[in-house]
Amino acid sequence: MIYQLDDQAAVSIYEKYLGASRLTLMQQPLAHLAITYPLGISMEGPSEYLLRGAFRIGDHGSLICSGDCPEGSWVRLMIGGYESALAAARDAALQAMRAVGVNVLKGALIFSGVGRQKLLGGEGQGEIDVIRDSLGGAGVRLGGFYGYGEQAPRESTNTFHNDSVVVMTLA
Repeated sequence: MIYQLDDQAAVSIYEKYLGASRLTLMQQPLAHLAITYPLGISMEGPSEYLLRGAFRIGDHGSLICSGDCPEGSWVRLMIGGYESALAAARDAALQAMRAVGVNVLKGALIFSGVGRQKLLGGEGQGEIDVIRDSLGGAGVRLGGFYGYGEQAPRESTNTFHNDSVVVMTLA
């Protein structure tokens, strides 16, 4: 749960950006807005963010998220879209490919957040195509599913992710 951002109720980030009142945001499912506008927790890298989907407004304007947000974190409003989702899928596939090498690749498992599925809508096949192409093309065997959060390595530990795509290569 996120209580405050910049000494204001956490929901104010959505109120300001979307120009919507708290009452309006409470009447609409916040989870639908958070698909396109997730919260990004700043990580060590210059442009690395751990995404969190806010799915409900809590007491006093707090945001209830589908994952933890460490106290004192830098949080920003992110804007998702089709092109950025495909770029992230491409990056995940290329990073996974580098881990095993093209010569030993047997296939890959893909774990994608259900928020990404909703963001991509009827164009979800595009994500699969980008991953397959990045791993070598039509002959690559793929499996996987959409889930409500993904466990993936980050640095030397596994971390719970939202709205992400994880590509695990099989050698």
